[in-house]
Amino acid sequence: MKASFLIRLIAFSVAPLLSLNASAQQERRAAEIVFTDTKPKIDGDLADSVWAKAKPLTSYTQYSPNRLEPAKLKTEVRLLYDKSSIYVYGRMEDTAACKIAKQLGPRDSFDDPNCDLFSIGFSPYNDGTTSYYFLVSAAGVQSDQKVTGTTYDRSWNAVWYSAVKLHDWGWSVELEIPLTQLRFSAKNGVWGFNHWRLIKRNSEWDTYNPVDISIEGINNQEANLVGLDQIKMPFRLSLTPYVSYATERSNRGTSNTFKGGLDLRYGISDSFTLDMMVIPDFSQVRSDDVQLNLTTVEQRFNENRQFFNEGSELFSRGGIFYSRRIGSNPLYGFKAYQNLKVNEEVKEMPSSTNIINATKISGRTKDGLGIGFMNALTADAYAKIRNAETGETREVNVQPLTNYNVSVVDIPFRNSSYLSVINGNVLLPTSRFTANTSAADFYFANKSQSYALRGSVQYALQADSGSVSNDGFAYQVSALKTSGKLRLELSNTLYQDTYNPSYLGYLDQNNRIINFGRVEYISYDRSKHTKFRRLSFFFTNELLYKPTRYSRNEFTISGGMTFHNEFHFDLETSVTPGVKYDYFEPRQLGYKYAEPRAIWAGFNFNTDTRKRLSISRMLIGYWIAEKYNKSAFYLQMNPSVRFNDRLATTIGFFGIFNENAIGYAENDATSGVPVFGRRDIKNYEQSAELNYILSKNAFANIRARYNWTSVHYKQFYHLKNDGWVEGVAFLQNRDINYTAASLEASFAWTFAPGSQLSLLYRKSFDDYRMMEPISYSDNIRRMGDMPQRDLISARLIYYWGY
Repeated sequence: MKASFLIRLIAFSVAPLLSLNASAQQERRAAEIVFTDTKPKIDGDLADSVWAKAKPLTSYTQYSPNRLEPAKLKTEVRLLYDKSSIYVYGRMEDTAACKIAKQLGPRDSFDDPNCDLFSIGFSPYNDGTTSYYFLVSAAGVQSDQKVTGTTYDRSWNAVWYSAVKLHDWGWSVELEIPLTQLRFSAKNGVWGFNHWRLIKRNSEWDTYNPVDISIEGINNQEANLVGLDQIKMPFRLSLTPYVSYATERSNRGTSNTFKGGLDLRYGISDSFTLDMMVIPDFSQVRSDDVQLNLTTVEQRFNENRQFFNEGSELFSRGGIFYSRRIGSNPLYGFKAYQNLKVNEEVKEMPSSTNIINATKISGRTKDGLGIGFMNALTADAYAKIRNAETGETREVNVQPLTNYNVSVVDIPFRNSSYLSVINGNVLLPTSRFTANTSAADFYFANKSQSYALRGSVQYALQADSGSVSNDGFAYQVSALKTSGKLRLELSNTLYQDTYNPSYLGYLDQNNRIINFGRVEYISYDRSKHTKFRRLSFFFTNELLYKPTRYSRNEFTISGGMTFHNEFHFDLETSVTPGVKYDYFEPRQLGYKYAEPRAIWAGFNFNTDTRKRLSISRMLIGYWIAEKYNKSAFYLQMNPSVRFNDRLATTIGFFGIFNENAIGYAENDATSGVPVFGRRDIKNYEQSAELNYILSKNAFANIRARYNWTSVHYKQFYHLKNDGWVEGVAFLQNRDINYTAASLEASFAWTFAPGSQLSLLYRKSFDDYRMMEPISYSDNIRRMGDMPQRDLISARLIYYWGY
């Protein structure tokens, strides 16, 4: 009821001030697209006479490095369309054509390779919120992404065609974008549109419609695309069947799996699309970078499964949907350990639940109203219990058949504003358990989009056997100044102590009140030596919600600048001027841990990525507290080497070295008082990645990762009522050595648009041991004796579109 009231209050308060489908920015340029009955040949040479029908788009403006100044090189774009596709002509003249950057890279890798780029974006609803971008490098490599607000969804993949040619005057490109790959209503006669060109050697981005880098967002700074009066959405149906084979070997034995499945996409109407995934296969999805977690906060992993990434701009509203919950570790794994009989042990615990199918329906009406629906079903998951004496095995259901459901309605307003209502539900039919979370998410900006109000309201409840077992609410609200040299933010966040969205969402901690302030000076104006300067001040105040208690105050000052040679650096210092109280680390209600005053200082920089040898990030940081001799040293280094236009490598190292860190160890068996330990923690994270690009459609990749954490306890303490600690006897055998390592070698060949053959070999290590500290080299030598898994997988997918 509380959430429903707040949703209505927001809607009725703001709706009279805003209206649907109104434009948002200063005067916008017009671009014209012309209907044709003759399809141009997509070969990159621009020779087709049909292009003479199209209106040339010229006179470009710099986005960077010289904000809003005329582009230095001439660019021309022409646009045509017919009943099935949009066709794009691009002519990029260059007075130094021999210097055009054309490094090859995998598909969707436009950030890393050293290459010039052609990028064109369409916003069919012209709402300043969502645009579809299609990018081609001078080497002919395709990329695409969906841009929503300030979020760039690079997991969005479309099936389209392109060709590139190099000339002594520059380079040219032609594109064919099937209308089936876009979402639009034929009644929207004017689209949003922009074209971007990157001249890599100058780090120069040019745009057709001027985009001011000092204003947040790019979709709200588009041109108007006219001439679409004859456009109609064609019938849309595409099937992507797959077959895969995998063999996996571990200490549990060898298993062989053959799978076949299907991805289906069907256009229900002009604007709405059905996406379905039947018997999905995620064997080749990149493995998670798992680490030892000694904190009270769950480690959050990236979503690497394309199906759940696509459409994230709708389903992520309100922050209540964490897609990794679908197919994650079983909910009731603890049941396998609770009911063990004499001589029994858990022989096998599933690391995930199997997804049977997943379905999405999403789109927008002709008025821009966004609607999304997602449903997924996972099968029963069982743990295997073995009697060590008799050898008999039995199974325990650790998660029954489970249904996941997310639905959202998004109402757009002018000035790139919106109001969204979203609901997520988890249902376990056999146990009659349900978890339900609802939210309202809003963003309202003024006409110039220099000020904004952003926030959300959430309500979550869990019901067991039909009766509510727990419920709670949360909200976040921020007032922002989003453009100009001076940026401001004031925000307030509250999580009730009973708020629990974790069955479908993610929350690090509830029972908190957080107040945050930011004052920031940002300048993109070029000076004699620099082209970007920033100075920021942050303040954070945190309280326990129930009972209301002070937790911490923190002040941060940071600054950075970018020089004309692309060298960038940041300096930061952060101070906790008073004692910080952690109410979660004791793992018991009624206790708190007093963290002494502390200070942090850090320095990081990156060099010019256009060079053959570059450093994408170098970080040195030091943290020290006034008590217990606590300190931490941080070191990160990420160099990259580009050997030629086909071969490149990146190396990563990140180390955290904590001395005398104090944290929860266990509860005293006699008194029940939390026992804390003083410990040295060393965490090493190393990675190396090698890319070899055979052609614009085929590449090979090798990636190695090694993570090692060593924990050495030096002293143990009882936690006192005031939050400080007092010494107790040393507890033996509490030290930890944890290793997580993997080696992945993959090959992918896109033999037709949307169709791919891929091969993967993965070897992974995972070892957790209570043992005395050892050296780095000794742990490397131990890896041969660690539990390990080997996976070989082959996968063939074929795209068929009607």
